[in-house]
Amino acid sequence: MSARIVVVDASAVAALVFGEKAAEEVAARLTGRRLAAPELLLAELANVATTKVRRKTLEPALVVKALADADSLGIELHRIPARAGLSAALQTGLTAYDAAYWLVARALSAELVTLDQALARAARVTH
Repeated sequence: MSARIVVVDASAVAALVFGEKAAEEVAARLTGRRLAAPELLLAELANVATTKVRRKTLEPALVVKALADADSLGIELHRIPARAGLSAALQTGLTAYDAAYWLVARALSAELVTLDQALARAARVTH
């Protein structure tokens, strides 16, 4: 029997790999699951990492290790065409970025693991 798939957004993955306050909660929700996300996740994680280095909240070596940890999660990445992202953003009222996660969750009939309250609400309404 294969593990149930969940979609993870950048807030959840960042909390996990950068050891943020919600890391344990996120880890508990992801244990034993297959993970999926839009390709956008990679750029969003790189942005979080860049911000942490620029604000000097983490040393560059630790940020690089955290990104390697994210890579090791084996997240299945899904391409979201721009027109689909636009349509979903207009339909849900989300940003195009958040709508990409919403679209992947909807396409996979999967739970969406996020720390973003607006995205979580949108996922609950349509799941």
